Amino acid sequence: MLLLSAQLDAQTANGGLQPSALRRSGDIVQIALPAAAFASQLIERDWKNLGRFTLSLGVASATTFSLKRIVAKTRPDALDRHSFPSGHSMFSFSGASFLATQYGPKVAIPAFAAATFVGFTRVHTDRHFADDVIAGGGIGMISNWLFAGVENKGGPYQASFEYAAVYAHRFDSRTPSLPGIEFLPGSENRNRSATARVRLQWQGDGPHQLGVYWAPLEVQGSTNAGPGVRPLDFHELGIRYRHALIDTSRLSLYGGLTIAGRETRISGSPLTKYISDREVTPLLSGQMEWRLRDRFSLVAECDAIRWVNGQYSASPMGALRYRPKPYWNLDFGYRYFLRKRESDALSSTIRFGYILVSIGRSF
Repeated sequence: MLLLSAQLDAQTANGGLQPSALRRSGDIVQIALPAAAFASQLIERDWKNLGRFTLSLGVASATTFSLKRIVAKTRPDALDRHSFPSGHSMFSFSGASFLATQYGPKVAIPAFAAATFVGFTRVHTDRHFADDVIAGGGIGMISNWLFAGVENKGGPYQASFEYAAVYAHRFDSRTPSLPGIEFLPGSENRNRSATARVRLQWQGDGPHQLGVYWAPLEVQGSTNAGPGVRPLDFHELGIRYRHALIDTSRLSLYGGLTIAGRETRISGSPLTKYISDREVTPLLSGQMEWRLRDRFSLVAECDAIRWVNGQYSASPMGALRYRPKPYWNLDFGYRYFLRKRESDALSSTIRFGYILVSIGRSF
């Protein structure tokens, strides 16, 4: 971090922080975090923990770089097709997660802040999309929980990462201020992409459930007026509260409200800068879980609303849930998203579905 500070100070003195300096800073920190994890165990001569972290980092690395080849997602700067997931985020969150497990909140907070900085540098310098960063960070953390985490019986807090293969059914946007400009999904990527989302949730012994989630997505293409590299970006950040309506040993049913902040934006020639539309909208929220056996259950959830002017939004999801242990969740399912919105800046009709795998752990 001292090296990083010196580099940032030097760049600022020379006329401001440049993208190349920001990228190099991320390169430094993504190495420093796992190096700090290794060094801490070497200093303490804890060879067992050192071996566990080595296994965790090895599995995470193999998973990440295999997915890069399999998914073959084009980077934002279009230099290659190794965008998903982010290797930098995987390395930095692997190190941060291990340090947090070993040394508690006093180390966890600055470690995760540094890992988040690495993810920011990858998005800000057009090397990755936001969901690539979530995917890489999730792989690093999940691998650490599996191979280097401390065994516990779970608790009221849960972190889960959702990975998905996306199929775009309709992804149309136009600009009322520039009637001739429309977004066109690329034929190469129209029917296949990959994304990830993250959710943090609290559920105590009572009927209350509170959570936050971040769900970015992009569809690569260009405007109809000329070729463009940047895709259509859609980001959703939500805060959700649900209350137990039914809660038995076989069936649980929750209902509540989600407040979702969303941004949709397009760019590409002849636009000199991206055009964006932002909204904050309430959504009715529901979740149901029907327990089939001790370890298996069916899960369904949906956030939806319809306005009187014909605009609407819904995101139903259904999945089979498997619990190998009481504090682990493994979901296999399908999510569908549909939304229609008209605004002065941007009008969009979005419909896509994806096959998902969600991995969650309680603490």
